[in-house]
Amino acid sequence: MLTVCIPYREPKDRRFYDRLIQELHYYSTGFPVEFMSLPNDGRRTIGEYRQQLLDNVQTPYVAFIDSDDKVGRNYFTHVFDGIKQGAKVIGIRGIITTEGRNPFTFEHSVRHDRWYDRRKKGTIEYFRPPNHLNPVMTKIAQQIGYNSLRHGEDLDYSMRLQRSGLLTLADEYMVDEPIYYYLYRPKK
Repeated sequence: MLTVCIPYREPKDRRFYDRLIQELHYYSTGFPVEFMSLPNDGRRTIGEYRQQLLDNVQTPYVAFIDSDDKVGRNYFTHVFDGIKQGAKVIGIRGIITTEGRNPFTFEHSVRHDRWYDRRKKGTIEYFRPPNHLNPVMTKIAQQIGYNSLRHGEDLDYSMRLQRSGLLTLADEYMVDEPIYYYLYRPKK
């Protein structure tokens, strides 16, 4: 019922991918989930790579989880609560850290019409319309698709999805607690 696409760069991200896939199998026990991944050798843009994965999805829902990120133990419970309620998209909250430090919150929801952040007293909150991390109906994701971009494919997809009018607040099931952990690692 849900396909989780996991892009990774071989061999650079292999250790992260192996850890993530082991956790995902454990957390998804009892849920109708399949996992799809292909190593990216760097010849394709990240947009082409995401599109190739998306083109092969045959379940009603799809989400991307990046190989160097993590999800909470209750990720699938929340996602399937939304699916059972007939949501077209699952709004998510999460935590972003830089090399494991400086945790800030983020929210990806239909209620946001652009990418922005709110800074106050040493904290940052990030707000986005749904993007590749949000579980969404596959037919909607495939209708939007990914452009052949080397970077920024997530912003491009997110804004085209938001502007499409295919999702409204009534179509969204919003998860009230962090379920996604974005582990930012600056390129060295």
